[in-house]
Amino acid sequence: MQDSAIPPELTKITKEFCREVLREQPTNIYSFGAKYFATLVKSRRIDVLERMSMEEFKEHLISALASHVSDNKVDQGVFKKVLWEEKLGLSSFQVARAAIVMEEDERGLFDCEETISAVTTAIFAGTTDPDMPAPHVIIHGSTPEEFVEILQAVASTYPGNMDSVPRAEAALLLRSPDLGLTAPERRLIMGTTDAELRFGEDAMKYTTLLGSAAEAGIVPRPKPVLSTLTETLIAIMQELDDGRTGRLPLWTVRDALFSAGLGLTRLQVYCVLADAVLVEADMTIEYMPLIKEFAAAHIMHLGVVERHNALVAHPMPDTVLGADQAGVEEQVADALRDVSDRVLPNGNYAPVDVYEGVRGDAMRLSRQEAMAILAAADSRDGVAPADLQTCAFTVLCAYTREKHVQFAITEDK
Repeated sequence: MQDSAIPPELTKITKEFCREVLREQPTNIYSFGAKYFATLVKSRRIDVLERMSMEEFKEHLISALASHVSDNKVDQGVFKKVLWEEKLGLSSFQVARAAIVMEEDERGLFDCEETISAVTTAIFAGTTDPDMPAPHVIIHGSTPEEFVEILQAVASTYPGNMDSVPRAEAALLLRSPDLGLTAPERRLIMGTTDAELRFGEDAMKYTTLLGSAAEAGIVPRPKPVLSTLTETLIAIMQELDDGRTGRLPLWTVRDALFSAGLGLTRLQVYCVLADAVLVEADMTIEYMPLIKEFAAAHIMHLGVVERHNALVAHPMPDTVLGADQAGVEEQVADALRDVSDRVLPNGNYAPVDVYEGVRGDAMRLSRQEAMAILAAADSRDGVAPADLQTCAFTVLCAYTREKHVQFAITEDK
């Protein structure tokens, strides 16, 4: 008679299932269990590295795709279906790691030979278990723990359960400028499942995956050097500046900094733009001086540890301009009254009038403080008074704190 033994994975699986039942409180536990274990089977981790060499894995892909290849091109849907197949036994995280290196052409097709090589390298490059703590790498200027907090803060804006976010909504959340994720990084997270994403339960797993991919060189995250960062920003701005005038609308520069993959939060971008010189006639700024100032002195080039210590020493102030949130809102209202004769038909104000109003007697903001507020304002249909009142206090507190932090670090050096 063959000896029976309890599989070592049983205890872990049972505990996880019980935890999910207690968290979800399903009305039909049988239906819930069927769905749970079906998902578990689909995303289970069968380590292909233990069963195949790189060459064997590559040969298997070539064989599986042979009947679908035409002119060395293969449809992306077919390729991904092959990666998910039962025989291959890849985990969802291995499939996701492969997905970020798969580059399609304008017809949605992959170059078969190049893609097979890239996918094989990607899968065999990193073996980090997604249940392990995130590696000690910096993800867009944040430690893994800090990035998890940012990711969950972004996910909390979803009106439903952040542990059950449909893919379409999840894709939009991952585009948040507060995360600063690149397209390959977004694909990496989206590729972990073909079902809903769980930004509460799996936030650390997603972060670990980003870190392991960076560590393996699949999604490189080199610390930007001064010359490279400057050249990148100049190239972005000049692409937007068709006429080579050297000037761009304030909000165009703001949106470019959001989407440039620099890892800056919204408040940090507003603080960067505070140092720009505004041409009030057309609300444009000269971007070259701003880029040089930014690249030379801004937070991107402050050490992560020293910046963290400075932030701890200088928490966000409770008051600004001698007032709390309500007091600042009242000051903004007074500032807008000074330019109320120029209110737009929709009840909003032109950005140039807002700039003049907040620098007037009611608030007496500095040029930099006024610029930071303007950068935060949505000006597509003019600046709405309520929006301005809401953002002014937070932006001014952030600007005050940023200056304290930069000064503290500069003094220490």
